[in-house]
Parts: sequence; structure tokens; C-alpha cells
Amino acid sequence: MEKISINLLPIELRTKSRADVKKNLIIKLSVGVLVFSIIISALVLSWSVIQSQTLKNASNEYEKIKAKVETQKEKEGLVVLLKKRIGQVSQITQKPTPQVQVFNLITSLIPPDVQVTNLTVAKSGDVKLNCFTTSSLAMKTLIDSLTDQAKTEGKFKDAKIGSFTQTTTGLTFDIEVNYAGAIDNTTKAKSAGTGKTQ
Repeated sequence: MEKISINLLPIELRTKSRADVKKNLIIKLSVGVLVFSIIISALVLSWSVIQSQTLKNASNEYEKIKAKVETQKEKEGLVVLLKKRIGQVSQITQKPTPQVQVFNLITSLIPPDVQVTNLTVAKSGDVKLNCFTTSSLAMKTLIDSLTDQAKTEGKFKDAKIGSFTQTTTGLTFDIEVNYAGAIDNTTKAKSAGTGKTQ
């Protein structure tokens, strides 16, 4: 004998139950989509922050490297200039000319406290020095040495101060030295800030 099944629940209750199930499903799906969106947004934000920090670090490293390169270029330029000036001085001092002998003699007589900013040997052999010192005694010592026939080996007739200026930092003066003999060649040697040091 077949069983007969009869649902005694009202139609309204059964319809409401289906609606509740459907509503719960929609809520669960919505929550899942929201959580997924939040996770994706967090990942994208983290990736953006990491990329931004990486680019910032790369930019800082680039600036450091650029600064090092510029500094290295400046140093190389100074080295090239220094080599050039050393070469010029070597050419002057290695030539066995009377001018070189006068130049070497003059520089050997310069006291440590005197700085020669310019030294010129004319065609006649006369010498002009532009000097700076903080000691008047050093200036007098230089004059005495240039007029000492024993020290100058008789190469100079006399030496005199052409101009003299006293400032708060020291003494600026010019010295003119008359050569005792004739010279055929011309040499003009300029040495910025040269002076004998011990």
C-alpha cells in the first residue's frame, strides 16, 4: 500500500522559508565579495607602498652616485690641471738657460715667511717679484739676501722695493732686482702662491 505524504504547512510559511534561505545566501555571497574586495584592496595598497619605497630608494641611490661622479670629475679636472702646471714648471726648470739660473737663485733666497705671488724674469735679466708676508722682518731678510753679493754670486747689481702696502692681514710689496749681466732669451715664470717652506 502506497504511503500518502501531505504537507500541512501553509503555503505562505513555505514561501517565506524559501525567501529566507535565498536572503541568507545573498547575504553570505555579499559578505564574501566584500571580504574578497577588502583583501584585494589591501594587497594593491601594500604593493603600491612597496613600489613607492623602492622607487624612492632607487632615486636616492641615483642621486648619491651622481654626486660621486660629479666629485670624481672635479678631482680629475684638478689632477689634469696640476699635472699641466707641474709639466710647465719642469720645462722651465730643466732648461739650462740664464733665466732658469736666475729663477732658481731667487727662489732659493726667499724666506719661509714670504709668499711670492708673481715672479717675472725680463729679457734683460732684471727680476720683479710680487710678494706677501705677515712679517716685516721677513721682508727685510729677503732684501738683504738679494743685495748680498756672496749669496747672489754677484749676479745682481741691486734690489729695491717698488711698492709697499700694509693691510690688516699683512704686507704686500714688489721688489725690483737688477741683473748684473745680459741675457739673450726671455722667460716669464708666474707661480701663484709659491714660497719656500721648511
